[in-house]
Formats: sequence, C-alpha cells, structure tokens
Amino acid sequence: MGTEGIQDKYINPYTDFGFKLLFGTAMNKELFEAAEIAKFNPKELGEYWESLKNFRDWYSVMSTQLKKGREEGLKEGLEKGLGQGRKEECFKNAKKMKQAGIAFDVIAQVTGLSIGEIASL
Repeated sequence: MGTEGIQDKYINPYTDFGFKLLFGTAMNKELFEAAEIAKFNPKELGEYWESLKNFRDWYSVMSTQLKKGREEGLKEGLEKGLGQGRKEECFKNAKKMKQAGIAFDVIAQVTGLSIGEIASL
C-alpha cells in the first residue's frame, strides 16, 4: 500500500493553506522558524548562531560602505555643482562687464577667465 492518496485525505499543516484551514489564520512564519530553531541540537544551534553572526557582520559592513559611498557621492556632486555655478556666474559677470565697456584685461583679472573666453561672450 503506497502513499498516493494521502494528500487527498489529509491536510498538511506545514503549508500556508493547510495551517489556515486548520487554525483559521495564516501561519506566523517567524514563530514557526523560532520553533524550528528550538529543535536544533547543540552543534546545529552553534552553527546557526555563527551563521547569523556572520550575516549580521556582513550586513553591517555593507550598510556602512553604502552609507559612506552615498556621502562621498553627495559631497562630490555638491562640489561639482558649486564649481559649475561659480563658473556660470563668472561668465555672467564678465558678459555684463563687457557690455559696460570694461577692458578685457580687467575683466580677466576680476573673473579669472581668459581673454579668449571673454572675447567669445
């Protein structure tokens, strides 16, 4: 006699459907996992805690590196944006000075732009 028809006759409480059918609520997976861990022998429990520690250490390192990367990227982007803004402001001021008839060498000295850049405005 085989086990062919067993699934048709019996409810498996380890499935979400079976658990809900038997107890009226969905299975609490965290509670189920805690019960599984409680059944570990001392060797398995030690291996479990060691793997959990390794995972948490890895996660902490990765989170820290991600945070540092974001901070560095933000700082770099801010510096680049400020530099571009300053350059645009120099061009804007140089254009106004050129329209006011100020000599190119004075504009170059004040703004830090080359005479060629000023002439092209």
